[in-house]
Amino acid sequence: MKLNGICYQPAPSDFTPGHHAYFDSDYYNDDFEHLWSMKGRSDLYNMKQELSINFLHLYNWCTIRDHSSFLEECQRLGTRVGIPISNYTLGLVRDGQYGQAEQNIRNIVEQTLPYAPDVVVMWLIGNEYELEGFNIGHVMKVIELVVKYDTKNLRFSIPVSFKEKSLPTLREIKNAFDTHTTLQNHNHKLINCVNIFNKGGDITTFVSELYASEFRNTPLMLGEYGKDSHNVSPHEQSIWVTEQVKAVKNLTKSCDFFLGGCLFEYTEETWKPQKYDRHFGLFEVKESGQRETTRRCGHRYPVDTLVKKPVYDAIAKVIKDEFDGSCVPTTEPVVTSMYPSLSTEQVLPPPPRIGLGYQSPEGMVLPRPPVLTQQQLPPPPKLSPRLPRKEPEVTSQQTLPPPPKLSPRVPQAATQLPPPPKLPPVQNQTQLPPPPAIGVKALM
Repeated sequence: MKLNGICYQPAPSDFTPGHHAYFDSDYYNDDFEHLWSMKGRSDLYNMKQELSINFLHLYNWCTIRDHSSFLEECQRLGTRVGIPISNYTLGLVRDGQYGQAEQNIRNIVEQTLPYAPDVVVMWLIGNEYELEGFNIGHVMKVIELVVKYDTKNLRFSIPVSFKEKSLPTLREIKNAFDTHTTLQNHNHKLINCVNIFNKGGDITTFVSELYASEFRNTPLMLGEYGKDSHNVSPHEQSIWVTEQVKAVKNLTKSCDFFLGGCLFEYTEETWKPQKYDRHFGLFEVKESGQRETTRRCGHRYPVDTLVKKPVYDAIAKVIKDEFDGSCVPTTEPVVTSMYPSLSTEQVLPPPPRIGLGYQSPEGMVLPRPPVLTQQQLPPPPKLSPRLPRKEPEVTSQQTLPPPPKLSPRVPQAATQLPPPPKLPPVQNQTQLPPPPAIGVKALM
């Protein structure tokens, strides 16, 4: 499978760091389903219909939230995801909190593994660890813990920056696997991952020449690529990103080790402190007035309107041309605010299945793309009913003693009971009222 991915972090417009409703920056759950589901803004459906997205690069995953509805929506659409083991967990390892780090990793793996490999296809270990105060030792410790609990042997990526062409960092990762006593046999599961924001020509040179000369035996994906519209105009952003998309598409055909990439990103993040960081999105975020309530803390978060930037239509056209009209985006407008006008009796058409053996409008079955890696990712999922929840395992070995056997109480014979006391004669004719009737509520 070749990745036509996108980075997805749909922070509502009232998000600020430290806000109690957004403490974990995790929006891929039932608390925020009106952002991504057909109940609200329909982000996941629109990604699939308009841009043929088949992979999501996510960033934060908090296991006290319920992600099952999000993963089931991805399953319905045939969209796969990489589950993040974020820099938060790397920080726990760095600070010596190994027990808490292990528990966090175990919770993430056990919560998402029932959806593997149909929906969950890889682990994303941190993001640009070499720029965030971590070292390769912290990364390898996290991977050790992931491998310990991953019974399905999923692949994993370690996104790194394009600083100094990324090659020194990739060498560091390779050397760490080659010398690690317990992970040497797991290096075949590694997918190298680079975040690069250079022009399309630079991407082509890096992948086809620099990377290929040294690492072509290890698959490569781009964890992030794109361009902000702060340092350049929205029109110039459109030209820049279109060039990148074309380069990525061409490389997936010409380089057998190259899997594709994830465009950074779906929506703008207006909360970021650096101005250029706020404007990478395909959409601007505008307050719509529509609000929904989180299930856990009761906060009413905005379901913002997403306003298309020029880059959106430009890359949608590239994708349309790439698939020769067999994946023409829907003629219906993108649902970007509030709710789609759908009644409960309407049935949505299935989304197009991109690059996985899809049909043209004339009914001709197009061939699957060639499998160019040694390990083939699984076919798209068959829709199935809601997956069962996995009950937590009992980790303690202590066995409690059985409860004592109680013998039935034997009533005393009537002859053994003392006679009732003789009451004194009634002194007057005053009669006390009957006691109140005591009902069930009074006893509780």
